[in-house]
Amino acid sequence: DSDRIATLDVGWVGASTDATVLDLAGVTNPIVARWAGGHTSKHLPDDYLERFEPTLLVLLTVPNAPNRSPWTSTEFQRVVERRLAALCVRRDLAAVQIAELPLVGTAQSYVVVRLAPVR
Repeated sequence: DSDRIATLDVGWVGASTDATVLDLAGVTNPIVARWAGGHTSKHLPDDYLERFEPTLLVLLTVPNAPNRSPWTSTEFQRVVERRLAALCVRRDLAAVQIAELPLVGTAQSYVVVRLAPVR
């Protein structure tokens, strides 16, 4: 019930959970829509994690990307996903990859990461 999922793919994520979905593109969030950058390349502010408090991240990998450890070294498809991973590194967050979801019929996967609360 307390999960807040940050993702670009709000449609399928929202359809698959009752958790709060945090739209990284701004399609469903007018605050994010006003940030610089395009649909998949929003410039996340340094206080994004504190402001929106995501507990899960769902991020798409590039085709044929190996699942790397730490998860932040995985190659993500969209700019905003790479920026979110870099923000987690800069903030030195306690975060752990909890799943890799292969995208059937493609060479891509979604990586699911659980974040510790940011204070």
